[in-house]
Amino acid sequence: MASQSGDTVKFDPIDRTKLQQQVDQWNLLHPVNTEVSVQGYTETRRTRTSATILFEKKPVIYLEGHNGYFDLDAVTPFSPAAPARPAPPVQSNLCFMFPGQGSQKKGMGEPLFEAFPDHVRAADQVLGYSIKDLCLLDQDNRLGLTQYTQPALYTVNALSWLAAVELDETPRPAFLIGHSLGEYNALFAAGAFDFETGLRLVQKRGALMAEASGGGMAAIIGLSGDQVRKILEDRNLDRIDLANLNSDTQTVIAGPKDEIDRARADFEASGARMYLPLATSGAFHSRYMKDFQAPFALFLAGFEFHPLATPVISNVEALPYEQPRIPSLLVDQLISQVRWSDSIRYLADRGIDTFREIGPGNVLTGMMSKRRQRVSA
Repeated sequence: MASQSGDTVKFDPIDRTKLQQQVDQWNLLHPVNTEVSVQGYTETRRTRTSATILFEKKPVIYLEGHNGYFDLDAVTPFSPAAPARPAPPVQSNLCFMFPGQGSQKKGMGEPLFEAFPDHVRAADQVLGYSIKDLCLLDQDNRLGLTQYTQPALYTVNALSWLAAVELDETPRPAFLIGHSLGEYNALFAAGAFDFETGLRLVQKRGALMAEASGGGMAAIIGLSGDQVRKILEDRNLDRIDLANLNSDTQTVIAGPKDEIDRARADFEASGARMYLPLATSGAFHSRYMKDFQAPFALFLAGFEFHPLATPVISNVEALPYEQPRIPSLLVDQLISQVRWSDSIRYLADRGIDTFREIGPGNVLTGMMSKRRQRVSA
């Protein structure tokens, strides 16, 4: 501490020692001609001398372009911002695909939760539970419930995307596409909304869809969509809708559970290779989800959707999204067919021949592999 007697100011030895330590530390780390930022100035300067103690009480340093000393406390070494990493080039024949409900599994996303802790914390805050525990442990067997499946899968898909573009430096795709729920990840990747907004949308979507009851769905393998449609007409199965047109030989139907069960015999008798009832509580992507459109539209009205940096193919139309129509198409998706095979044909016609699945599992990759086999046969 300093002591005062009349007009003379005297510093205790300990003060002088601290000042000297500050100066010595500066001079050790920063030689003459160091570029520095100066408080109150927008331009950087370079040091012309070593730091010193002025009048036994003030650490100072002399800078180029100025006649006089600057307080050392007002000077900091200049640290230029790291140059922004250039965006990877767009690979003109590449499309990223995001899987939908059905690809979830216990243990998914394990390496991603440690890599993106900020996103995991944000997800926990939005959802009110630990997304990591749900995906890795699933102690309460909730991962298979729609209201939990959808937020979990969206999160793992999103983190997989971030890992691909931020850690792997993967080339940017020319198009993005997602199957049902996965379409939200495609829109997130394209910049329509941020991670948390997408999670809120998916949480609401999953909660609404979980309210559906009495419905069922089944995958029909070995028949085309047109063949499935004709069988429905010929056998008077008019309470059943086409839900997913996944490929030329795989179609998913949806309707009242008793009708889905009754239709099995008709399709097997008509040449279906397999008829697989799906573990769902509702008839998703069918007319039976219509009651959920209005509340979902009202919810979407509270969010802003940004222009897309990469084209996203809509499940509803099998065409690229137009930014102003994002909310309406997401509402329509609840009751509309997932036109996956039409979307893939659209992309193939535009030179897309490389598809990479971003997220857990390889369901979409398997469908693409079978499609290539049929095309080359």
